[in-house]
This record gives sequence, C-alpha cells and structure tokens, in this order.
Amino acid sequence: MRRALPGGRASRALEDDDLHRPGLRLDGMAAPMLLDGPMNGPAFLAYAEQVLAPELSPGDIVVMDNLPAHKISGVREVIEKAGARLLSCRHTRPTSTRSRWPSQSSKPS
Repeated sequence: MRRALPGGRASRALEDDDLHRPGLRLDGMAAPMLLDGPMNGPAFLAYAEQVLAPELSPGDIVVMDNLPAHKISGVREVIEKAGARLLSCRHTRPTSTRSRWPSQSSKPS
C-alpha cells in the first residue's frame, strides 16, 4: 500500500490494477490511499488503521457499503476508537441500467 503524496499525487504512475481509495466528506476527499491490486479484508483494515482513523474526529460518521472487505473483524473497533460512528448501507439489489423514462409514444397528446 502507498499513501498519496501531499497534493494528491502518487509517487509513481498508476497501473490498471491499482485502486485509489479515498474517503468523502461534505467538503471534499479525505484519507486517500493508493493500493496495488484489489481491496480485500486485510488491506481495508490497514487502510482503516493507518489512513482513515488518523483523519477522523469525534462525532464523524463513516458510511460503508456491503463490500465483504468492510465487514472484517477490527474495522468497527478502529473507527469507534477514533470517536466516529459507523453506519452500514443495507444490502440492495442493483437497479436496472435501462432508462425508466416513458417512451415518446406514451406521452399524452
């Protein structure tokens, strides 16, 4: 794992299997990390401990989706130790990518 340099620039060129994992705040990105390869449980726990937690303040809310890497033991404890609250998104089925707008022929005349 490699953390981004100040200014958000990585220390080397990005490759196809690299993953840039930032946190999002109302005022922009926070806790950026560059990961060589896919996100897994141990990599996410290291991110939570070494990158995310130092940027959390008491009262912050961390919202995570249902990625299996987010659910490993220790992640909740790291976030709560920093004084933040963890919320998880409910599992939902993916929505169709088809347009839900009515067709032109269904418009009233």
